[in-house]
Amino acid sequence: MALFQNLTALALGISSHLLYFIRREHHMSGPWLVLLIPTTWTLLVAVESQATDVQTATRAVTITLSIFAIGLFGSTLFYRLFFHPVRSIPGPFLAKLSNFWHVAQVSDVKDHEVMERLHRRYEDIVRIGPNEVVMFTPAAVPAIHGPGSKCIKAPWYDMLQKDRSIHATRKPEIHQARRWIWDQGFSAKALQSYQERVNAKVEVLMET
Repeated sequence: MALFQNLTALALGISSHLLYFIRREHHMSGPWLVLLIPTTWTLLVAVESQATDVQTATRAVTITLSIFAIGLFGSTLFYRLFFHPVRSIPGPFLAKLSNFWHVAQVSDVKDHEVMERLHRRYEDIVRIGPNEVVMFTPAAVPAIHGPGSKCIKAPWYDMLQKDRSIHATRKPEIHQARRWIWDQGFSAKALQSYQERVNAKVEVLMET
């Protein structure tokens, strides 16, 4: 019975990755997922203790959830190494497995130095995280930021004022609608109309 239960937990862990976590972004669900762990553990212990003593129930549930975690994280790491779309891009081995590698490297807040070392070692395109690639080439600018680009901003922007500004939104439809308004203020005619006011401010600045 215990063997079947453990195999089931392992299969559920792998399935959770393949059917749920791999499908979409979950960075905004972090707090809820962390809260889910002790909640699930407590509920399972409560249910299991109905058929046995609390100590035995606690041990059984802890082992079961640990095996579930092994299946979940094992499947995640295996996928990132061998099946991820950017698996062939060179980069540090640990960076392919987790973003914690990059976090550890920039603990002294000198990310530019880290990027310089990676550029020298791996050249123009480097994988710096499971889902992150950095490009050290001018050709990347129009490819990523040009009008025909299909790229969207990184999940990091969701940590700001999500969808409340043109800078922070990751949704192309919101960005396009707000960009149209901003474009009117930066047209050639609009810029020409600012000239007199700008000159006046420049003269004040020069006199101070």
